[in-house]
Amino acid sequence: MQYAVNLADLTFREVEMAVRLLLSPVCPNKLVVDAEKKRVDGAALVLECDEERAQAICEVLRTLIYPRKGLRGPRCYESKTGKSWRKVRN
Repeated sequence: MQYAVNLADLTFREVEMAVRLLLSPVCPNKLVVDAEKKRVDGAALVLECDEERAQAICEVLRTLIYPRKGLRGPRCYESKTGKSWRKVRN
């Protein structure tokens, strides 16, 4: 299973450095997919790592990094094929 994180949700200045440090090792090719085709802000960055690590990264973003700054966690997606994406629920 592949995982991706919404690009628009990664642009908050308050968390920029933490997000860069966490994501740069698992996004070497900077693959972007249209995870929510009906939304203007539906583009997502694909996490190029094993499933367990991708799940952990999404969990850390949603529960640790963003709440500390008073922000809603980023939207994370999963896909079996890499073509059809669905939101990962908390």
